[in-house]
Amino acid sequence: MSLKPDYAEAYNGLGLTYQDMKNYGEAIDQFRKAISLRPDWIFPYNNLGYLYLGQKRYVEALEQFNKTVALQPNNALLYFNVGNVYYDQKRFPEAIEQYNKAVSLKSDYAAAYGRLGFSYYFDKRYDEAIDQFNKAIAAAPGNSAPYNGLGLSYAGQKRYEAAIEQYQKAISAAPNWPVPYQNMGDAYHLLRRYDEAIEAYRKTISVSPKWPFPYNSLGIVYSEQRKYSDAIEQYNKAISLQSNFASAYFNLGLVYLQLKDKAAALEQYRKLQTLDPARAQRLLQLINK
Repeated sequence: MSLKPDYAEAYNGLGLTYQDMKNYGEAIDQFRKAISLRPDWIFPYNNLGYLYLGQKRYVEALEQFNKTVALQPNNALLYFNVGNVYYDQKRFPEAIEQYNKAVSLKSDYAAAYGRLGFSYYFDKRYDEAIDQFNKAIAAAPGNSAPYNGLGLSYAGQKRYEAAIEQYQKAISAAPNWPVPYQNMGDAYHLLRRYDEAIEAYRKTISVSPKWPFPYNSLGIVYSEQRKYSDAIEQYNKAISLQSNFASAYFNLGLVYLQLKDKAAALEQYRKLQTLDPARAQRLLQLINK
């Protein structure tokens, strides 16, 4: 910096270095220095926006990304970034508006179509979600996430067979990604095809053995099959991986109630009191019935 104190690119590069070092305060200072030297250059604004978004400082992130849009209003990526700020806050209608601006500028923008799909999905607008996921697949057919999104959308419509077909495509595209295996297990479970659900959950575990959710899901299936000792084993595995996993404690309490072991069920209630008071109260009501 002593050689060229007006070199904006160097300050921007320093900001990225500090960010990689997790020295975020210094990174922000360097990006701001770059902006002061080149206020018409989008990169330090963008980098500041990404940093703020990563810290969930949404107002500040939005301010920086909006500045980039003002500088380059025909750049699809910049609207995508604004959309991501809204998406991260679950403000889906506003996210949709920004992602639509992005795809209007770049008609093959697979990531924006994918985010549009998930925005519509979380807003329970399943037909529109399906349309966007299909556009994402057309733009990037090797990407597994839109197939998974299609599966979730079909599942939202209770079209579980169609959902399974899409999860299988997601798995083919990314065989080491646990999420579509888990979702496929959920679809089989809802169809009461228990053996196939168990197989899918076990595959999830083989791909991601430290992820607690498939163990909890296995426990639910075993509980419905009245295989209570197997269910208890799976719930305890889930809890060992995530000690604050409220759903697993609740489900464990339900199994103990089925076994008429109120003392063990009450133990789960006590653990739930701090983790999830509402769920704890539901369990207590069942215990006292």
